[in-house]
Amino acid sequence: MQGMRNDKMVFDINEFLQAISNVLDVIETDIFGVPTNHSKRLACVTNRLAHALNFSTDMKYDLAALSILHDNGASLKILHDNLRGDAKAKQNIIESSKEHCRIGESNIISFPFLTSPKNVILYHHEKLNGMGYPRGLGADQLDFNSRLLACLDIYQALGEIRPYREAMTHDESIKIMRRMVEDGLIDPEITEDIAQQLKTNN
Repeated sequence: MQGMRNDKMVFDINEFLQAISNVLDVIETDIFGVPTNHSKRLACVTNRLAHALNFSTDMKYDLAALSILHDNGASLKILHDNLRGDAKAKQNIIESSKEHCRIGESNIISFPFLTSPKNVILYHHEKLNGMGYPRGLGADQLDFNSRLLACLDIYQALGEIRPYREAMTHDESIKIMRRMVEDGLIDPEITEDIAQQLKTNN
């Protein structure tokens, strides 16, 4: 995206997203003890799937931006609360608090998206059966973008190393996600799109 010029500065959105991603990587390394570059990797797989499914250029851009920004609230939560403990303990505290989705959504309310996505960061931990957070919404309340980011976030996280487990292969990740589909947690069609379109990720 072109920078936006005023009398004082040129603001380049791509450079801004890169800077945010780098900051999130540093905080993530503090949580897990290893750099996973999760937001960058999520943006990459999101773009691969969006390209394979012929999404519009504007939608590709917005989904990439949302991928990079999706955990910004979790990172701020860590800094604000000065969380202690091992990687698993920190992750559990963040997720159990259910605040980082709200924080993350409020942080990007003025971001210059091209397709006006709504509540994607807020809803990316919701589940189709209503057992997700922060609002416990059901399938009929979750739009395509929210379902998509939720599935891709799970897929990418499974494929990353953690201090408490090894990174999973594509097939291992899809096996887990298909069980989640059977349990009514995530979108079945998006899961199969990921299974087919990203299968060279092994």
